[in-house]
Amino acid sequence: MITRFLRKQKARLRARWLRGSIDKALRLSRYEVRGDRLMLEGRSFRLAVTWRARHIHPWDYDLPPDTKELKLVDQTFADTFAALDRLFTALPEVDVIDIRVMEPDSRSHGTLLKGIVSREDFKTYQMPSPTMRLRLLGINYNLVNSRLEPIAPSRAEREIPFSEIAARHLDGSFESDPSSEPEKEPHPGWHRGKAGPH
Repeated sequence: MITRFLRKQKARLRARWLRGSIDKALRLSRYEVRGDRLMLEGRSFRLAVTWRARHIHPWDYDLPPDTKELKLVDQTFADTFAALDRLFTALPEVDVIDIRVMEPDSRSHGTLLKGIVSREDFKTYQMPSPTMRLRLLGINYNLVNSRLEPIAPSRAEREIPFSEIAARHLDGSFESDPSSEPEKEPHPGWHRGKAGPH
């Protein structure tokens, strides 16, 4: 209990420092001749998070297919609520969370749940029905015959395969999939099939 309280206090201090840093930045340079500053009218922090849904427990693999699908739906919804609750608690400076929940299979790139959830809405909508609560929170999903089907991407967006996304390491460096890099065209002075310039 004490550890959880200390974590919350630390998170509140971090949020206060972050908001103070914004206020300080809007004062511009202290060497400016003018003494006024940019007046802050609004401030919002948005976090974008993507994770994969978990597979059902191995003990349940022998269940009938319909039962396994129901378990996967219930588990995915419960995990989503739990993740949102922990994120809002751990990051009090965050006002909005943009979530994307992908299919459990790492070889698949379909999106099962997607939406933008505000902190205020998450606190307000505390209904017993998880399906209704998800809809009210602004999370989209495609539930067909008690089975979660991937959401079809809209015309305004395109699902980006992982091979096109650069991965950031903990040290800040990037690494991209070499197979995704386009082949370089030969130099204009070279002809295909020749050993040298022509």
